[in-house]
Amino acid sequence: MGPQHDTTNDTRKPIPLESEAEIQETQNEEELNEAVPVSEPNIEKKSFGERWKTHRFWLFRGTYYVLFSVWAIVMAIGGAIAWLIAMLFI
Repeated sequence: MGPQHDTTNDTRKPIPLESEAEIQETQNEEELNEAVPVSEPNIEKKSFGERWKTHRFWLFRGTYYVLFSVWAIVMAIGGAIAWLIAMLFI
């Protein structure tokens, strides 16, 4: 291996300054870009139950309606029991 040469870059070039007009143009372009917001489409995902309710396969639709009916009956019985208990302790 040979000796390592100095690889630093000591030559400094002056940075060209932008004119006032160029600065104003870039600021105007940035303001125009900020003024027009790009809205993303609002796509709502269907819930798990909603997908089963409208599923194309009959077994999934049937399962949904059976489970929904069982849930509704259990909630009705639970609500009636809670109402009776509330009426006993008034």
